[in-house]
Amino acid sequence: MTRKAVVGALAVVGATFVAGCGSSHTARTAATTTTAAVPQTVVTSQSAAEGTAPAEQPPATTRTEEAPAFAQQSASSSLAQAERAVEGAGYVPAETAGYRTEDALRVIIGRRMVGSIPQEQAFFFLDRRFLGTDASQPSQSLSFVSATESTVTLSYGIYQPSDPPCCPASRQTVTFALNNGSLTPQQPLPPLSARR
Repeated sequence: MTRKAVVGALAVVGATFVAGCGSSHTARTAATTTTAAVPQTVVTSQSAAEGTAPAEQPPATTRTEEAPAFAQQSASSSLAQAERAVEGAGYVPAETAGYRTEDALRVIIGRRMVGSIPQEQAFFFLDRRFLGTDASQPSQSLSFVSATESTVTLSYGIYQPSDPPCCPASRQTVTFALNNGSLTPQQPLPPLSARR
């Protein structure tokens, strides 16, 4: 440390003692030196009085995450729990866009293959609790359309007899609403023969 830096540090310590006189608060003053190799330090009246070395300031941290880590873990564990329920029913979670933790009513589209034919079902959850599926029998083509706090809209593929499994002739939307803890479709489901 240069003589100039020592004199500057002593001036800071003296100013700290003067600033602290008559006050019950500990004053903190930052002393900097002209050499780039010396880190910025914080000198407190307590450390100066005790003759201890000044503490280096910790590096500033910047928050870059959108939500606290515990909230993100909770949301991901909630989805993982719901995906396990879908897998337990013999389906693979194929579409999770409708499983939004900000909504009470959530949905995951599960898919399984029977030979080369897909079978899909919607698995509904109230927060983390499994409510049931959209229908007693799976559909060949099912997708998530939109959701609100208490509704989910799904799109069903409607097949003509000559349509290949990939390409239904048309689609029909059905909105499911949560009413007093019960889930009900707001429009009739397409018949099983049209959903194949």
